Amino acid sequence: MKNVFVISTIVRLTLITWITLNNFPNGDESLSQYIKSAGLRSVLSNPTHTLDHMREGFFLSKVTPNGSLVIINDNDNDNPTDFVNGSNSQTYAHIYMEGPQSKQNNRSAFFHAPPLLLALVDPVLLTWIPSPVIQDLVFALLMMLVDLFTAVRLFQLATNLLSAESSSCTDSDVGEAGDSDTDTDTMIEWEINLEQKMDPLIQPNFAWVFGLFFPNDIGDDVVADTKSPASSDVVSKKEAIVELSDIPKLCAIFYYCNPISILANGGGACSFHGLWHLLLVSTLQELTATKSETTHSGNCKVSQWSTSTRQPSKNNVPLAMLYFAMIFHVEINHIVFLLPMILITNRQLGYDRLVHSSVGCIGFFLLWTLLLQYLSLLLVGSENFFAMLRQSHAKELNFVDLEPNIGMQWYFFISMFDRFRRYFVVMHFGLPFIFVCPLMIRFHRYPFDIISIMNLILSLFKPTPTLNDMIITLCFLLMSPRTLARTTHKSLVSLAALPVPIILYVMDYWLWLETGSGNANYIYFQCLAYNTFCAIILMDFLTALMRREKALRLTEKGPRKRKVEKGEDDILLQRGSRDLD
Repeated sequence: MKNVFVISTIVRLTLITWITLNNFPNGDESLSQYIKSAGLRSVLSNPTHTLDHMREGFFLSKVTPNGSLVIINDNDNDNPTDFVNGSNSQTYAHIYMEGPQSKQNNRSAFFHAPPLLLALVDPVLLTWIPSPVIQDLVFALLMMLVDLFTAVRLFQLATNLLSAESSSCTDSDVGEAGDSDTDTDTMIEWEINLEQKMDPLIQPNFAWVFGLFFPNDIGDDVVADTKSPASSDVVSKKEAIVELSDIPKLCAIFYYCNPISILANGGGACSFHGLWHLLLVSTLQELTATKSETTHSGNCKVSQWSTSTRQPSKNNVPLAMLYFAMIFHVEINHIVFLLPMILITNRQLGYDRLVHSSVGCIGFFLLWTLLLQYLSLLLVGSENFFAMLRQSHAKELNFVDLEPNIGMQWYFFISMFDRFRRYFVVMHFGLPFIFVCPLMIRFHRYPFDIISIMNLILSLFKPTPTLNDMIITLCFLLMSPRTLARTTHKSLVSLAALPVPIILYVMDYWLWLETGSGNANYIYFQCLAYNTFCAIILMDFLTALMRREKALRLTEKGPRKRKVEKGEDDILLQRGSRDLD
């Protein structure tokens, strides 16, 4: 694992250095023009959350409402081109202006990022470092470290989620877990115990891929079809491709070493997406953190969480909600994760403190959100505060100023009549929220699976989705092996087909917006194909989760026996009499 990370880091550093050298005046940009192409950037980054957009905001902060540059108050020198060093609340207020005082200088269509994000990079990158090339270099190195921290956090998160599931290594371990009278994780113990009694006909077809254990000894009172591909005899003979203990490493390697993350980091896109992923993963990691120890039983490494006493939870709800409030401050549609996070907190506290978990999560979330908004108020002033709120979330709330991207909303809204716009804005913005309550009611036992589903839904309905959203979603899906074991080949085929519309999208983007020989329909068809494949993966995972829940419920009701009821006996007699006639 260390060697893979070292090689990926070397590749990233090489790409960053190559792009930086080509950006200098004497550099040969012809070698890097393909990596830095506008089409590739549109699938790798959200233009609102890039360093280039922060430079636009930095420039607007130095422009007064009447359109002139902010000058230094010096009686001896009235040169209007001298910028004020640093920024303050008055200059940030220049960015967010709308209304009668700025009819001829309205800037609501120029900058769509929160002021705190600009304040994060203004003092260090934009003010102290004058050269844009050096700014890009420093930013790329920082984002590489952020991706590395995100990979570490993903490893910790997957370890927390899968620590209890390692008890399915041997049948004896499960028996000990089921006989334990201590305070164990009831949902996991309930599922693992039912899996040992499950009919082979409803066992997952791909359980062997993740090394999930199903006993060979099926009771006499259960109907076992040995010819079925789902039979436990078949499952037990196949060698696992990915063990449960290897999933945390796989998630970390997949996120840090995949080509999309490398290109997004070292290809000159200068996107903040890695920071949002770090905050989201850190939120989930803090909520799922537990004190667990490991013991060895035979040839199997078993978590003490599931085979012995479950240690008290050490999850840090205030810190987790701080991370989550930061994400919400930038992209408000992430609020759909709040209810599943409450379920995760309740699960960590023993399933019997739902009110306490709800009050704690919502209370700390509101506290940190109000604090962040107060800091924004200090930066822009009270007169421009509400204009800042509307302008910062204009793309999410009103779907304005959308550029062509891998999603579908940009094409939909450029083809719409203005009189229908308000209706469809409300509909498209509310689509992700429609799925929250049904998923919470149906799959309340699987909160992390709900987060994975909602993250995939957001990647379909966001105003400006990127390929990085799909990468973090696939990492989350890998952390649900018992659900993935029930998926079909549709997901695998769709995943393998995703590169085709992505490559054609980049090519059609170049044909339409750079050479002018294409049109918007070229890109739209590739976006339609990409979103269709993502929707197939979503529906297949959702269906697999329903199969998982239904199989457990059927097993809980008891074994299925072959019995000929009285009505069936009469039907057989009637058929026999007809044959005799």
